[in-house]
Order: sequence, then structure tokens, then C-alpha cells
Amino acid sequence: MPEFTSFDTTAFNYQQWGDEQSPSAIVIGIHGFCGAACDFTGLANFLCQQNPQLGFVAYNLRGMGLDPVKNRRGDIESPDYWARDLLHFCAHIRTLYPAVPLVWCAESLGALISCNTLSTIPSARDFCDALILYSPVVAIDQQVAAWKISLARTLARLFPEKRIQLSLFTGSQSVQVTQGATDHTAQSSTNAWHVSSFSMRLLNAIAGLIEGMPQAAASLTCPTLVINGGHDFFTPPSLLEHWLTHLPASSAVEHSHFPDSYHLMLYDSHADAIFSRTAHWLSQRI
Repeated sequence: MPEFTSFDTTAFNYQQWGDEQSPSAIVIGIHGFCGAACDFTGLANFLCQQNPQLGFVAYNLRGMGLDPVKNRRGDIESPDYWARDLLHFCAHIRTLYPAVPLVWCAESLGALISCNTLSTIPSARDFCDALILYSPVVAIDQQVAAWKISLARTLARLFPEKRIQLSLFTGSQSVQVTQGATDHTAQSSTNAWHVSSFSMRLLNAIAGLIEGMPQAAASLTCPTLVINGGHDFFTPPSLLEHWLTHLPASSAVEHSHFPDSYHLMLYDSHADAIFSRTAHWLSQRI
């Protein structure tokens, strides 16, 4: 499996699909919370079959279950590290394929990282010619009680490396993220890259990225496709529609809503339709 070296000399694995010799464009996958690069396998194979000249790459995020530094899994020192990793990966891909357009394809947490990176680091726009966002989480207060958010922030300041299980926030409620799988924790625990607990500073970092999404939206000037599901626990359709109003009026934004889909769109029962919509949008831009 190929590797790239990030800003702190960590060597991260990444996966590659499609034409490796002379691609017409490269799609860069940024996976979600509790995910891995292999989550993009279905989408990548579909897109590369539709367009054999397309390349697709995806790396494993810092702090998630395939972080090469094992004792860092479930933790991150700063949310800025996610942005720096992304840009180092893009620079690595650009070195391999000079002058080839790069399309960021980001899911859930990956969408947060992508939007934050474009919003806070102006040079990031040199590495992103188009953007695809699956299930971006654009608000937090309706899913988690305000007192829990406040408590988490306090604990993150006092005990940043303290680890907890997500059930402390979601309580006893079942969080369904795909059709047929009724509980996110139970589903993710079957993955080889499962992380059982997360540091307070990592969870606080994610909360900060979510809260910054309205401001980040104003920086999305490249062609953007946003896809969400009607049964998304983390982002109800009304919140997503409101978030879209923050994007610049001059930006080329397309929004596709799948009313029967859930949060993990890459594994959704409607995945083929979602992939087809993505392929059509890409065909108009590369």
C-alpha cells in the first residue's frame, strides 16, 4: 500500500484506484468519523468504471482506527493537524500527477475537515478544483444536549487526553446511520479499524469544526456538489438547507437530496443512485 509523509514525518497509508499512469483527474477521498480509506472502495470502483481515465485516492485519517501511530488512535493534539495532513497528501498527489485537476470527495468528518481547510488556509484552494460533500454535519445542538456540550468543553480544557465512549453523549438512544443497521456503535465495533473510546480534545475538536461550518460555507467558491439523506440523524434536512444559504451566491453549488437515505451514504441501500449522481456531476467538470 502506498504512503505519503505528513508535516510531522508520520507516514500514512493510502489506497489508490483507477488509471495510475495518466489520469484526467484525481478524486481525493477524505473519510468520516470511525471510518477508513477503504470506505471509498464502492464509490471509487464505480467512478473509475464510468470513466477509466479517472484516478481515485483516499488516505487514513490521523486519530482514527488506522492511524499508523497506534497510541494516537482516538486522539488528536489539534484539529489543525487534520488540515495539514490533507494538504500534505494533496501535495504528494500533485507531485505524482502535475497539473491534473484534484477533486476533494469528503464524507461526514471528512466534509468538516475539507470545509475548515478551505476556509482557514487560503493556499488550500490551489489543491481543490472541485468539491463533493456527503452528509456534512452542519450543526450540533439539536443532536446533543447543550449541557453535555458545555461539560465536554470544560473536560477538554481540564483533562484533554481523558478518553470516553460516545454512548456518554448519545445516551441510550439508538443512532441509525444506514438502512438495516440500527445502531452506529454496534455497527462500527465490527470494523477492524474500530476505536472504542476518544479523547476529550478530539471530540471537542470535532465540535469546533461543526460550529465553524456556517463560516466555512462562505469560503466555498469552487464547484461543489452536496448530497444528503432525509434520515440523517446528525444533519436533518432543514439544517442542511439552512447551511446552504451561507454559501456564496456566485458559487456553482448543486444539491441532491435522497429522502430515504441515512448518514453513511457510501454504504446506503441507495448507494448506486448516489454514485450515479456523483458520476454525472463529475462528467460535467472533468
